[in-house]
Amino acid sequence: MTNEVKNVPELRFPEFDEEWEKKRLKDICKINPKFEDNFPSEFNYIDLESVKKGKIYKISKYTMHNAPSRAQRVAKQGDIFFQTVRPYQQNNFVFVDDSYPTVVSTGYAQLRSNLNPSYFI
Repeated sequence: MTNEVKNVPELRFPEFDEEWEKKRLKDICKINPKFEDNFPSEFNYIDLESVKKGKIYKISKYTMHNAPSRAQRVAKQGDIFFQTVRPYQQNNFVFVDDSYPTVVSTGYAQLRSNLNPSYFI
């Protein structure tokens, strides 16, 4: 018998069979990243009322000149958005289509993973 304790949880990702190691969220993703390029002049906008249970139901179109002040989070494919206002509603989503510039409300926290984004959901 051994008293060695391993950092191996009961619930696992099927492709992961090693010990787990603790990481801070900021070490595995960017939190609310600043946009690296120029802010888009025209874009789709997703606000808090646009999402229900992980599905985007409404997208508004704006220009940088008439956009709401909360239109600050430039989305990239794979970004994860967690609602920070009324989080009990669970209106979180993963952004999957970056074929047109999209900006999301600051009512969401934005995570840009350094890993597979599906590990976060």
